[in-house]
Amino acid sequence: MRSYPITGIFLALSLFTLRPLGLEAQTGGPRYALVIGNSDYSGMPRLRNPANDAHDVAEVLGKLGFGVTPLYDGTRKQMNQAIIAFRESLASDRSSEGFFYYAGHGVQAKGVNYLIPVGSDIRSEADLDDEAVSLQRVLGSIEEARNRVNVVILDACRDNPLPAASRSAARGLAVVAAAPPESVVLFSTAQNQTAADGEGRNSPFAAALVKYLPESGDISRTVKLITAEVKRVTGAAQTPFQYTSLDFDYELNRGAPVAPVPASAVATTLTLTLSYGSLVVGAATGGNLYLDGKAMGEIPAGAEARLDNVEVGDRVVELRYAGGDKETKSVGVRKGQSSNVSFSWKKAAPRAPASSAPTTPAGMVLVPGGTYTMGSPPNEADRSDRNEDQHQVSLSDFYIGATEVTQGQYKAVMGGNPSNFKGDNLPVEQVSWYDAVAYCNKLSEKEGLSKVYTIDGTNVSANWNAKGYRLPTEAEWEYAAKGGRASSSLAINAVYAGSANINVAWYCDNSEDKTHPVGKKAANALGLYDMSGNVSEWCWDWHDPYGSPTGSTNPLGASSGGQRVIRGGDWNHDASSLRSSCRDSSPPAIRYYCLGFRLARRP
Repeated sequence: MRSYPITGIFLALSLFTLRPLGLEAQTGGPRYALVIGNSDYSGMPRLRNPANDAHDVAEVLGKLGFGVTPLYDGTRKQMNQAIIAFRESLASDRSSEGFFYYAGHGVQAKGVNYLIPVGSDIRSEADLDDEAVSLQRVLGSIEEARNRVNVVILDACRDNPLPAASRSAARGLAVVAAAPPESVVLFSTAQNQTAADGEGRNSPFAAALVKYLPESGDISRTVKLITAEVKRVTGAAQTPFQYTSLDFDYELNRGAPVAPVPASAVATTLTLTLSYGSLVVGAATGGNLYLDGKAMGEIPAGAEARLDNVEVGDRVVELRYAGGDKETKSVGVRKGQSSNVSFSWKKAAPRAPASSAPTTPAGMVLVPGGTYTMGSPPNEADRSDRNEDQHQVSLSDFYIGATEVTQGQYKAVMGGNPSNFKGDNLPVEQVSWYDAVAYCNKLSEKEGLSKVYTIDGTNVSANWNAKGYRLPTEAEWEYAAKGGRASSSLAINAVYAGSANINVAWYCDNSEDKTHPVGKKAANALGLYDMSGNVSEWCWDWHDPYGSPTGSTNPLGASSGGQRVIRGGDWNHDASSLRSSCRDSSPPAIRYYCLGFRLARRP
């Protein structure tokens, strides 16, 4: 048993593509695959199986309808050319699906992963940038292609093949945390463990991959089958490691036959004929309309909504308002006729604030609490079933930053600037979730406020009664993005933060591939800038499904998890990711040039 490549699967927003080996007709978008197997190394240990593994994976992918470009014992130039061609093929059709497989030597240096080409002259870690291919280059191609979905398999040796004197302290490859949205990552073994080479033609992991890739069903089922097989064959000495952010079902074998329904399962059909009428609903104040307890959508103040195909009979119609108030009325619906119902509730005039009211912190906006509908309606454009089920949430008052934290602000507190794009008025980026909470505590100390967070390594707890700075919760972030109580009449059209028009945001079509100074686009109803676009923003919560938190007050998300919530989309994403209800997440240690944060505080 000797060290052997580790394998990772990434289902990503976009990846590489090529057009060799003929594409079969597909029910979805075109499929492309780039398969690389490097065995014949000189100057470092030669590997026995990568070429075999790559050949067998390529054969399976061809049968699954992928146009496969194989590259065996590729040089750095050949690998880079193949990656560029792959990206261009995928980018030619936004519905395309990509599959990238690499088997061969890989190495980590100072947290960066590299794939080692054949013929490279690497004598120390300083040579890697010039002689190897960074994994970030591969993932960058994913972001640029922006196609529907991708599978990337990284089959790279976890034992560092460089001379011992030149190695970083970290052993093996770094866990890849910056996978694009809609992705799955599967490593052939956990970090700091060694993958088995195997006694036959393939490694245990590659053999399981070839065996189960053709299986029907969602990719998550395929990953489970591969994991179970590897554990069984190695006696649990090798356990694959999985990362996933995919939020829709994806089948590699989408042509698998569907089992017929047995004749014994066919029942006599009973046909019911139902009668329908219509409802016209008027509202003096904007709110969320419910019919028999089911959400219908939002009505602006002074507008009317028509509901067609309403079943005949007595129906209960309810209008729920942003502050938690509601009106409920009963109305009879008759066949082929239109019935009217009007709601007349109006919000009482606000009382003048007491002279002792606290002063709003500089650069922040007070968000009055209330009850709102979190999530998006099923018919919202670009929703793509992202676990955004609507539910009612109640929030207390809170402050939130009018803009994202800038580089100038970050430098003044932390003494450094990690950002890729430089400028004091640009949002700070390349900060992890841990960096963000550390900034909150340090700024609180600087201003003499009680710290919210207790930080012990990667263990972070929060004192929600403390008055210091913190990250907004996911519920607070969405409420603020939608304008809080200030924009109930706009909410029906405010798909993005403050507008139905995406031009309120810096995103992939207008950003020129960079961040921009904060506050240059239009603000939303609360006076908040860039909540859609510019940089994505960390929130407090661990990411998990919404479940059924109806009526929850000041929800804090799950008590544990693997990824923290990210909201708002950024300069590198398309419009669908910038919707106020869109959810995203990432491991809290990741740093990325699209990712920053804004502050929150309790009054």
